[in-house]
Amino acid sequence: MEKKDFINYINKLLQEMSVEEKKISYMPTEQQVEEFCRKVQNGDIFVEYETHYYEFDSDGRYMDDWKIWHNDPQAAFPFLNRTFRGCHDLIRLGEYDLAAAILNKICCLEFQVVEEENSEDTGGFAEGSRFTLAEAGREGLLDMSFREIGLDWITALLLGKEDHENAEFAEKLVSIMGLEMFEKIQPSDFRELISEQMLGFMEEILENELGEIDGKEGKLSDKDWWAKYELRKKRARIQHLLLDIRKKCRGLQTKIEESGKVSILEASWKQIGELFRVLRYERYIDDQPEIEEVWEICEALVRRGGLEEENWEIRKKSPERYGIAWVL
Repeated sequence: MEKKDFINYINKLLQEMSVEEKKISYMPTEQQVEEFCRKVQNGDIFVEYETHYYEFDSDGRYMDDWKIWHNDPQAAFPFLNRTFRGCHDLIRLGEYDLAAAILNKICCLEFQVVEEENSEDTGGFAEGSRFTLAEAGREGLLDMSFREIGLDWITALLLGKEDHENAEFAEKLVSIMGLEMFEKIQPSDFRELISEQMLGFMEEILENELGEIDGKEGKLSDKDWWAKYELRKKRARIQHLLLDIRKKCRGLQTKIEESGKVSILEASWKQIGELFRVLRYERYIDDQPEIEEVWEICEALVRRGGLEEENWEIRKKSPERYGIAWVL
């Protein structure tokens, strides 16, 4: 049997198999997942907050500090790890709707936090606090990376039977990409699965969210510094998603925003400054589309020429004015 015929044979067998026949033996059933989620929401399954003072670390070096961690007394995260891995395998088997239904339930879970009996807490524990999957990942409780989980979730949604070509579905995709744990997921990761119409819906939703953020920030005082920080971080993420849609999904070319009232150089510095403000919230910037955009703006300026005719005050002050002197 030739390789092509063998592949077609296997695909035919998979199509004919029932869900039960495809069942991943190590994976919890959908009913078990529903019961698990119910117990998490009711507080029957929880995590423990524990902290202790350490004078020396595990290597014997002087530390004089506190360590904080969370315990998993009911083995919730091994259960979730089997579920996440099982959903990944379900997608490989073509069971997109089942995988999506399960991931819809578990990806936004928040656990009640209780204080561990022997914890040496001195006021750091906050009653009623919640423990998210983003925090679990940072503490090493998840086997799969956030990116792997996010790619699986959105892939299952896009390949499932749900109607995709509407604003409601686009809003669901945007909300997933806006979650803290999926900040490395971009629309361009799914460029072969997302239609131009869907990109249009997503772009409109993101533009509306930018307007809402501007309105909220305008009502905050200087004392609301943390709320302002959170809004600016969210704005940066939205701008990042918009740039990804326009450049990586649609392949739009960078244009210098010309205005009769502002010099080309000053307008370009303003664009670059806005891009670097987005990058303030990224740990690593080399592989970000904003860097590519900056290079294209600079190359466009060089091709256009005439920089030597720009006012010296603009050439000298523009980087500092737009907050990018630290880059230069």
